[in-house]
Amino acid sequence: MTDPAIHVGEFIRDELRARDWTPAQLAARMGGDSPPIDQLAIELLIMTPNPAMFMDNDLALRLEDALGVSEGFLRRLDLQCRRMVGWPETIEDAQAKLREQPLQGRAA
Repeated sequence: MTDPAIHVGEFIRDELRARDWTPAQLAARMGGDSPPIDQLAIELLIMTPNPAMFMDNDLALRLEDALGVSEGFLRRLDLQCRRMVGWPETIEDAQAKLREQPLQGRAA
């Protein structure tokens, strides 16, 4: 029996707890040009799983460096969770889904 998929944000939250790090400390270890932006991205990922939040290549690679966990593992974790709950797998899929939905709350 395989373990149920967890959201990548839940994995990151668990790693922060295990290492006794804050999102700000993780962001500082990621080595990006803007730790406050990285901190916001981390906080959004760990706060609430959201189908509109996508982890781009740059974020995945910098998380790999900071956490010592492969970028491929993080991407597979994200994709497995998206498939399990029926979320769009790519930004393009999400945009197409939005285009298909009728606008609500607008006067005809």
